[in-house]
Amino acid sequence: MMVELDRIHFPLRLASDEIARICGELGRVLAEDHSELTNPIVQVNMSGSDDPLDNRQLLVLAKGLIDERQRRSRYLPNLQFFDPVWEMLIDLFVCHLLNKCVSVSSVCIASGVPPTTALRYISDLTKRGIVERVTDQKDGRRIFLQLSGDTIEAMRQYLTAVHESRIRASP
Repeated sequence: MMVELDRIHFPLRLASDEIARICGELGRVLAEDHSELTNPIVQVNMSGSDDPLDNRQLLVLAKGLIDERQRRSRYLPNLQFFDPVWEMLIDLFVCHLLNKCVSVSSVCIASGVPPTTALRYISDLTKRGIVERVTDQKDGRRIFLQLSGDTIEAMRQYLTAVHESRIRASP
């Protein structure tokens, strides 16, 4: 029975460690001075505001989406409140904003599904041009994943739309 519990808990510990790593990294980045990141990067203007979102604002929004999903799961643990592909995309986007390389195994863990399932999703995302495989310059055997340029722009626009919708919804 103990061996079976370890088999179940091991992937959960890996996922938990990866989430803690991402949250820790986000916390460090958000605590830093981001004055150099104030250049506009998004040209979406849904509310008439002339202030596009900067990288810091995008990080806050992306982290908020991750936190919201985790919070729902804590309060309603018997329900599945995530989309594995979305979990991969948001993780890759956060890492893009942090200028971090992301290994295939890290993306698999972020997805929250078994590795074989995650690898199928990654293969599909790669074929569709949403995600790109990049060979590690230091170790040619290792592959990193990154979002394509079009996907990065789409994520920026989506997060901007979320931001604008929250502004419109607030009293």
